[in-house]
Amino acid sequence: MKMAARKYYDLNKIDPGWARKHKCTLWASGVSTGKIDEICAKPSFSELAKSAEEELARDEALAKAKEEGAREALKKAGADNTKGGHKNNTAKPSALKDTTIVSMAAVPANNPSDAPKNVASEEKKTGSGKPNFTFSADDDKQLLELKNEGKSWKEIAKALKKPQDALKNRFKEIGPNDEKPAPQQKKESKKESKKESKKNGHAKTNDNAAAPVVDQGGEEWDVQTVTGGDDSGDGEYMILYPDHIFSEEALVAMARAMYEDHDNFYQRIVSRIFDATGQRFSESAVKHKLAKARNELHEAKKTPTNN
Repeated sequence: MKMAARKYYDLNKIDPGWARKHKCTLWASGVSTGKIDEICAKPSFSELAKSAEEELARDEALAKAKEEGAREALKKAGADNTKGGHKNNTAKPSALKDTTIVSMAAVPANNPSDAPKNVASEEKKTGSGKPNFTFSADDDKQLLELKNEGKSWKEIAKALKKPQDALKNRFKEIGPNDEKPAPQQKKESKKESKKESKKNGHAKTNDNAAAPVVDQGGEEWDVQTVTGGDDSGDGEYMILYPDHIFSEEALVAMARAMYEDHDNFYQRIVSRIFDATGQRFSESAVKHKLAKARNELHEAKKTPTNN
């Protein structure tokens, strides 16, 4: 006798609600009673779906409540910030006033911004408005030593970093009595030579209209003052007075910078020529060119013009 092939079913796919009503059908199909009781104990598919819908609705309601609560919290925080801002604005002037008072009172006595004033106190004006270069005991000692060694005024000015006219005036005050009239004689002889050169220049101009006009205060002054072409130390210097733009401290700093940067004059000329033309010259070539032009200018002054 042949037995019928037994079919196997996926019991998880059986609706428990349907199984409760059709236990006999399941038993007849070969499902054991224990398995039937296990299936019937589970909730039906409709109950599971309803429970899932309720859980979804509950989650949505909770999420919505959280979102609304967050919005309310943000609104409340914004309102609090606005109120706080108004309070800060109303209190701002007094706060600034207090801060200003405290900051002014907290400035230390040795503030670096007071440094120029301290420098100015050491170099006060003498009544005429001219800058007064002060000399310390070491400066006076070094000035006398350099002068006794036979150094030129240009070398002394470079060593002490002070203008030559100030050094000469100081040397008159502290130097030996027999050497004091010497600078005055130089100045007088210089003035006489200037007057003679001016007369000769005017005579040349009147005698020959085609003769070149010599500029008494132009190129020669620039070469002597900045480069110090000769070692005699006799040159012309401009005196700067304080005004509404440049203070005394600024002019003193300017003068010191000019004397400290004395040796870089030819280097700057070489750099300017290279920037303008791309040609590179040595400093000695520039010195030679300027010295030659200065000598030609002196010779032109000395040589009378033939009619």
